[in-house]
Amino acid sequence: MLQENSHLVYFRKATYPDYEAICQLITNEYEFDLVYPSGTYPLTVEQIQYLSETRQELIVATDDVKIVGFANLYNLKENESVFIGNVVIDKLLRGQGIGKKLVSYMLDLGFYKYGLK
Repeated sequence: MLQENSHLVYFRKATYPDYEAICQLITNEYEFDLVYPSGTYPLTVEQIQYLSETRQELIVATDDVKIVGFANLYNLKENESVFIGNVVIDKLLRGQGIGKKLVSYMLDLGFYKYGLK
């Protein structure tokens, strides 16, 4: 949980109803290329569904009103390594530390859930 500008932000697993809101986090093709270079702009629910089938730990940051961030893990080798991917924060909330906390949360998942060294 993170408190930012009197907003509480929580991290939880993404569910299918979140997918459209995740797509809305990316507002232009430049951002898309940074967040999901192997995808096809614009981000679609179908692409998020594909990520859910090929990656682990699709996580959203939410303030209980809306989705404000997203990230996931991929190329997991338990007890060895993992990559953090598709990290994006709502454009209006960038620069407030939410992305840093989201990445930290993802690292904790890697270390504690998957036994990374």
